Parts: sequence; structure tokens; C-alpha cells
Amino acid sequence: MMDVDLRVHMTDNTITKSSITSAFLLPDNAIVVLSYERNGRRLHCLAKHYEKTFLVPDDWQELQFFVESNKKSPRCGTSLNIEEKLADDLRDRLSFDTARQ
Repeated sequence: MMDVDLRVHMTDNTITKSSITSAFLLPDNAIVVLSYERNGRRLHCLAKHYEKTFLVPDDWQELQFFVESNKKSPRCGTSLNIEEKLADDLRDRLSFDTARQ
């Protein structure tokens, strides 16, 4: 996913997948990975309860977390608007064979 800075209120060292998917407007079937950096290394948070809850380190208040998903979040900005994309898709599907004239 692209860089999006969101703040989520947590009361303990767990966060549910549904909280993450809701915050990033991801569909329920999205695969979500939660990670953080410590000493220059990226570490993944442990997923519990059939991957519906992530366990974060005890010092979670001082860490920045990263979310990766197989689905794109509509919160991520794009440089191409919908109308331009539709026009590009249509142009790609249409092919004119000028050699036959």
C-alpha cells in the first residue's frame, strides 16, 4: 500500500484485523500484514485467533506500525483519475490495423 498516516486508538497490545481493514477502508477478504521496525529491522506482528487479532509489542506506544495488504486502499492517492483510466482501458482494447488499407 502507499504511504498513508492513520492514527488508531488502542487500549492494550492487541488490534483486530477488522480495525485495520476499517481504518484503511479495505474489504473484509483482504489479507493484512502488520509490522514495525526495531533496530533497523522489519518485524511482523504475531497474528492470533485465526489471524483475526494481531499481538503488538509491549512498548507499542513508542512504535510506528506498517500495514501491507493484497488489496488497494481507496485512501491511497492515485495520479490517474477514473475517467482517464476508463479512456486508457478503452484505447488499449481497441486496435486499428492500418496495414490492411
